[in-house]
Amino acid sequence: MASSEEQQGSDTGNDLNNHSGESGVQTEELVLTASIDEDLHDLFPKDLSERAMQEAIHYMSHGLVEAEQKWGKIQLTEERIEWLLDIATVRADEFTHGSRYEQILLRWHEGDFSQAVEDHNFVWELWGGTIGKATRLLTPAEVDTYNDKHF
Repeated sequence: MASSEEQQGSDTGNDLNNHSGESGVQTEELVLTASIDEDLHDLFPKDLSERAMQEAIHYMSHGLVEAEQKWGKIQLTEERIEWLLDIATVRADEFTHGSRYEQILLRWHEGDFSQAVEDHNFVWELWGGTIGKATRLLTPAEVDTYNDKHF
């Protein structure tokens, strides 16, 4: 079993999901929709925490996979993938699982989402997931429906 530091990452600041109370229980679902003039540096700063990197990958994967329950949504865009890949590449040695984030984002950058179930479940398992394990890839039509509904 992973230690708490491994689950949270080696750094704790700059989480995307700072909507939780003192108990750590998330009280509001994070939903990030893309906009034409969005500032990626504000959304994903270069000093992004490992937990925030995990959240970005995990929440973007929700638009690609079937799971019993999904909490958190980040619209997957080429620009966001490229930006996060740059951060993951530069900071790979700083993150406990940096090379894995880099591998995931590099595949996605190349348009290869064939392992999105494994990508989702990698983060889900780091977090000690019990509900919401991804079971399959969404079909292209299901991806479109998901995006239309949430973004």
